[in-house]
Amino acid sequence: MDPFWEKVVLALIDKGLLAMVGTGLTYLVTRAIEKYRRTQAMVLELGKARAAAYIRIISALTELQTYLDDYLIMDKSDPKSPKLAELSEKIAEVSAEVQKIVRRESALIEKEVGHEIDEYAQAIVRLKESVTTLTPAQFETRRASLREIRYRLLRYLPPLTLPD
Repeated sequence: MDPFWEKVVLALIDKGLLAMVGTGLTYLVTRAIEKYRRTQAMVLELGKARAAAYIRIISALTELQTYLDDYLIMDKSDPKSPKLAELSEKIAEVSAEVQKIVRRESALIEKEVGHEIDEYAQAIVRLKESVTTLTPAQFETRRASLREIRYRLLRYLPPLTLPD
């Protein structure tokens, strides 16, 4: 074989091997990038779903606390008052709804946050149950404790970014 054609064949084989290696590396890098993007998309969607679950739970607990606050400031001298009975019924109804929401969303909630939610819900219920036996100082201490638990719970929500 002529030395010219030997060099041409050698150059073609050399360039062909380089092209195959380059194509293989490009394929592997592209797969790794796609896998990373899929993982990040799943993490982002899970984060959105988790934040939405937190918001639903906190909203329900806030509604319960609002009704409880209304109940606490009402005059309880007449236990057969229709407003008092209506508010007690509403608190029981919202409390049952909160339990349903927490059960439904529990799969998205981390264990630590679940404990915080339980503590908050129990503090609300304890405050309602013991409202007639508490002194004003004890009552305010329990309300302050309830606010502290609520603020700890709100810290788990993702921060809102400010627009540029």
